[in-house]
Amino acid sequence: MFPKTNKQINQMSYKFGLKFLQKQMEISLDRAKCVGCGTCAIVCPKEAIVSGPKTKGKDEHLHSVMDDAIILDVSDPQKCVYCGTCVYFCPFDALKLTIDGRIIPKDEIDIVRREVVPKLEGSHQMMKNAKIEAHVYMKGSIEIKKTDNSNEREFQLEYVNNCPGECHKCIDICPNGALERMPFDEALRTGITIKVDDKACIVCGSCVMACPSDKILMKRTEIDTSGPYSTMFMETICEKLGVPLPPNPKEKSK
Repeated sequence: MFPKTNKQINQMSYKFGLKFLQKQMEISLDRAKCVGCGTCAIVCPKEAIVSGPKTKGKDEHLHSVMDDAIILDVSDPQKCVYCGTCVYFCPFDALKLTIDGRIIPKDEIDIVRREVVPKLEGSHQMMKNAKIEAHVYMKGSIEIKKTDNSNEREFQLEYVNNCPGECHKCIDICPNGALERMPFDEALRTGITIKVDDKACIVCGSCVMACPSDKILMKRTEIDTSGPYSTMFMETICEKLGVPLPPNPKEKSK
């Protein structure tokens, strides 16, 4: 019976798709490029994607993928409409849309070609830790919640046994090395255990996904775009990302 669903998982990739009688569509994930930022799941208009945190960072990010957990899943391939929104917004080019065996370039995806979404601007930067290129089109900041430092002994136990001592997932997974341990004396004085390099942070969200607590707060303030788009479509995406709608020349021309 058609459509036929398929799902393939191996050490380096994750693929899911639909095969119709005369057409086959597939979304594939390059696990070595994925940092577990969750952007794909956030922007998916059908909420078909479930994303989890990446468990390997730095050099492990590329060389120990086989030991990593599944960082993306689609329970039902038929729930996905293969619109390519996840592919287009992925900051690390980790997702590909394939139709009838042909990988569709981003500028040829229907939602891009038909100006449903705007052109993503920003810059392309090589990541210091992950050794992959990122499309940095989002602006914003992350903040580390203050840990209670009123009792030095309790704070020390937290610092050594929890954050950042035994749990330093955010530091390990940050693709650009924007996070580091705060020296104990400074951490005790300020109550902040993780230091953030705002210049290195690309606001991808991988640290938020990796943190097992709610210590990391991320605020996206702007999405850098140009060109016209469908307000109806982008409104939901921007709402999910927590950013205001970008300027839309299509609206001005009305």
